[in-house]
Amino acid sequence: MPKKIDIQVQESEDELRKLMPKQKNSSNKNKVKMLLLLKQRKVTYSRDLIPRLKVCRRTIYHWLRSYDEGGLKELLAIRKRGGIPPLITEQTKQAIASILTDPTTTITSYVELLAWVHKNHQSNISYQVLHKHCRKHHNSRLKVSRKSHHKKDKDAERTFERRETSK
Repeated sequence: MPKKIDIQVQESEDELRKLMPKQKNSSNKNKVKMLLLLKQRKVTYSRDLIPRLKVCRRTIYHWLRSYDEGGLKELLAIRKRGGIPPLITEQTKQAIASILTDPTTTITSYVELLAWVHKNHQSNISYQVLHKHCRKHHNSRLKVSRKSHHKKDKDAERTFERRETSK
C-alpha cells in the first residue's frame, strides 16, 4: 500500500495562489501547485499527484523532502549545477581581444595566435579551444592566402579572370 503524504503545508491557500503566477519556470509552478493540492486536501498519496503534475514519483518525493527540511524557500530555490571551469583565463581573453582588434598586428593565422598565447600567457590551451573562443566571441576568421605555384602560367590566369568577370 502506498505511503500517505503526511506533510503539513504552512502557507495559506491565498499565499500559494498568489505565488503561483510569480514563478518563472514550470518546475516551480508545479511545486507550488503540489503544495496547493496538499493544502486543499485534494490529494493524499503521491500517486494522485503524478498525473496532475506530470512528473515522476521520485521527483515528488524529492520535492516533499526538500519542503519538509527547509520550507518553501528551500523548495523553490534554483540551484546551479556545477560546470567545468573555463580553460582560458580572463587576462588571456582580454589579451586575445586586444590583439584581434589591433589593425597593426602581424598575426594572420590561429597557429600564430596560439604560439603567441603560449609564449605570453597560457601554455595549456589547445588549438581547438582557442579557435572556438575566437570564432564564438570575436567572430574572427584568420586566414592566410595560399601561395601561388611557381610554375603557374600568368597568361592563363588573366584569361581565366576575364572569363569569370564576363559572366
